[in-house]
Amino acid sequence: NPGLVFRVQGEVAAPAIADSPLMPLLQLVRHAESANNALYNEIISECGGAAAVASDPSLQRRVDEEEARRRSSDPPLSARGLEQAARVGEHLAGENLDCASTLLVCSPMRRALLTAAPIARGLKGAGVA
Repeated sequence: NPGLVFRVQGEVAAPAIADSPLMPLLQLVRHAESANNALYNEIISECGGAAAVASDPSLQRRVDEEEARRRSSDPPLSARGLEQAARVGEHLAGENLDCASTLLVCSPMRRALLTAAPIARGLKGAGVA
């Protein structure tokens, strides 16, 4: 899912170097949708929808309290998040990155690990930190 992938390429003094295959490329991937992200939308629906919650401060308080009560400190990915992570893994695997010079760095949080797993499978041979 290209919507989750951000690329940053460093600035260089000479434009000719910018097109060099040796120029480092940093790709940032935010974790896919977590169960907590999905939970918030579920609670909004339970409370009558976004328009109702936006127009009623007591409903917004109820949403906030319910979310705090049901929220996980280390949530897994939602079903949608698992699909997003798989698509990002497929997308990056299709870029034929040089795995010998690729380093995959990931937070130890479950949502990040579950997002990184399909990426790692597509980057066989990459260093993993």
